[in-house]
Amino acid sequence: MPFYRILIIAGAALVAGCITIQITPVTSDIQDVHDAYRREFAQQFLPSAPKEAGNTPAERGFSETLEKIRQFQLKHPGRTTEIAHLTVLEGMIYVQQNMLSSAQLMKDDVVSAGGKLGSGDEYVARDRLFSENFQSLIDAGRIAANPNAAANSPAETEAKAKDVAQSLCKSLLDVGDSGALCGADASSTVQPRANNASSVGDGGPIYIAATSGLTYAWARHAAHFRCRDQNPSDSSARKECRDQVRVSYFEAAAGVLGRFLTEGERRVATDQGIQLDPKASAGRIRYMVMYRNFRQCFETETCAY
Repeated sequence: MPFYRILIIAGAALVAGCITIQITPVTSDIQDVHDAYRREFAQQFLPSAPKEAGNTPAERGFSETLEKIRQFQLKHPGRTTEIAHLTVLEGMIYVQQNMLSSAQLMKDDVVSAGGKLGSGDEYVARDRLFSENFQSLIDAGRIAANPNAAANSPAETEAKAKDVAQSLCKSLLDVGDSGALCGADASSTVQPRANNASSVGDGGPIYIAATSGLTYAWARHAAHFRCRDQNPSDSSARKECRDQVRVSYFEAAAGVLGRFLTEGERRVATDQGIQLDPKASAGRIRYMVMYRNFRQCFETETCAY
């Protein structure tokens, strides 16, 4: 189930909104970091991007970006707000690269950076969401990186995945008292801080919503084995159990992700007769495909996850 990696594409927008208006040494150096990030992202994940000979993008990772972050930290040690932003960016690079041990070592720094971002626009709101959810994003990566755990310890893996998915979802939605999984209750509302960050596109709350949805999918994957273990000789009860958890988890997965797609995107995603617009951003298309798959898994036994 290699579907966690689908989130990598969203990283292109982590620096998408950092547009400099007045060029100064500080803004120029920040722009150098962002340019390096975009370039290395494209070389790794966009097939049409030119590749450098002698060193594959996968081996190189984001080495230039990380080096430029370190150069900025040394050159501008007093720029607290900018360094806080770059700390969040560095931590998210490690998460996206599945370098989870490095991400864990940065956890305290990333969380601390969230309190140093100051007040500002939707990009500040986005960075704060990433910093506040950083441990859950690491935990989601660990769940996805250990697929054998679902079969070997299904109940424990399901509980962990469910908790992580709920934590991510509740950072975005104010849930009611229905007792339903976060995302499944249609009466829940989007938190103001998530709304404030929504306009940043692929790299804002929708990234967290998608991670929540995919982690619900991992919970369902583990529950599939739990249903087997609980009903080893009763195929009818086993199927009933599996249908129940499939509907429950994918209703929540589609619910949380769907809140951060437009009405038009949801309509296109759920109509199999409509082709996705190739002019749309790669990140938005992947989220639409993900939403389509969540809805299909919720409504039918034919499930991509």
